[in-house]
This record gives sequence, structure tokens and C-alpha cells, in this order.
Amino acid sequence: PEVILLGDKLASFSPHVPGKRGRKFGLIHHSGEILLPAEFDEIQQFGDYIFIRLGDEVQMFDLEGKFVQQVSAMPG
Repeated sequence: PEVILLGDKLASFSPHVPGKRGRKFGLIHHSGEILLPAEFDEIQQFGDYIFIRLGDEVQMFDLEGKFVQQVSAMPG
């Protein structure tokens, strides 16, 4: 699985789940707690925020995994 650092929390996601082709799945804190939406097409850390895209919807979270707001596009 790929690994991404959320603040001081290490989280990982598995890039493939049967039936969910091309989707990332299960961004999970090493304690086993799901911090962010478990299903998404793209994830990116930008500054102090994590951006997650599922289809046309992009959601913004802080590094603790708390939802901040929905935004129009991925940063950059």
C-alpha cells in the first residue's frame, strides 16, 4: 500500500479493491481508525490540507482528517 503522512499520523491506502477499478480505497490511520473518506479517485497533500477527489467532487480536510469544506478543484 502507498503511505501518506497526515501531520504526525501515518496513514496508508490500498490502491486496488476488486470491483473498484482505478479507485484508491481505505485511507486508514495506523491505529486502524479511518480518518478520511475510504473511497476516492485522487488524493493530494497541499500545505496544511489534504484534498480528496471522488468523481467531480473535491473535499478539503485538515491534517487531523477533519472535514473543512468542499472546493471546486484539486489545488495546483
